[in-house]
Amino acid sequence: MKKSERLNGVILLLKEHKRMTAKDLADYFEVSERTIYRDIDALSQLKVPIIAYEGLGGGYEISPDYFIPSIHLSPQESTILLMVLKMGSEIKIPNLSRSYDLIKSKIVNVLEKSYCDEVDTMLDKIHFYISKIEPIAYEEDIMISLLESIKINHRVKIIYSAPRNQQVTERVISIQQLFFEDGAWYISGYCHLRKEKRTFRIDRINSVEVLDEEALMVQALKSSTDKFQRTNFEILIKEDFYRVIKENEYMKNHEIVFCDEYITLNVTTKFVDKIFELALMYPDQFMILGPIEKISQLKSKIIKLNKIY
Repeated sequence: MKKSERLNGVILLLKEHKRMTAKDLADYFEVSERTIYRDIDALSQLKVPIIAYEGLGGGYEISPDYFIPSIHLSPQESTILLMVLKMGSEIKIPNLSRSYDLIKSKIVNVLEKSYCDEVDTMLDKIHFYISKIEPIAYEEDIMISLLESIKINHRVKIIYSAPRNQQVTERVISIQQLFFEDGAWYISGYCHLRKEKRTFRIDRINSVEVLDEEALMVQALKSSTDKFQRTNFEILIKEDFYRVIKENEYMKNHEIVFCDEYITLNVTTKFVDKIFELALMYPDQFMILGPIEKISQLKSKIIKLNKIY
């Protein structure tokens, strides 16, 4: 990294993190603390208002009034942003998709013409296969209202259509999470009607209203009806197959209990369907040992499949 890029990086980090030590900065940029001291001196000579604090809890801060007039993006940084924007367009943030082209134009506008052509060719060959669900439509401005409720920590009142029983209900929700899963957007949190945690697909919300009431924050919300509740599995898996899948998302929280030709491990995951799928597809390499209720569910699936096929 060039010194000028590192100096700009120091300013941006201090603006973001408020206070950092020389060691923090040195670790981030992978340079010596002596180099950071020289960078701080150089910034001070350029009249950048950096404040040094000595002693325990000390470090460097930048005056909160300091304004960075413009952001210079290197070609590599622009490429990263354009790739992220392309992924963003594919996760279809409700009501905000029209902003992608405008943001892309702002980024491309500062690039050289020759590089723009190269980037367009590259982006045409990059795809993100992350959607298994294709919501038909979202209510107008629904995401803006949900984001506002989260920002000010207020409850929302929603009208929700449940496709399974075709019921339409009015709910008041204290939102705990807004997340994207398999192609659809969801909110989860405390449902004041059901008095427990519930998860709602946003494309099934007919209307949303931000209320004046402060959201209720309940720690460790759990519900037997929550699709995304985490489950603790005990798994027996062949060693070579374990090496293939150990870094996948559904194996993220796992602990090896015993290791031999077959490995016994504990896995905590919300991807219950994926665990079932592995057990059905690779029965000689991947076996579920517990919990009992999940084994019973899998047995029921196998019995139904056996009757059909």
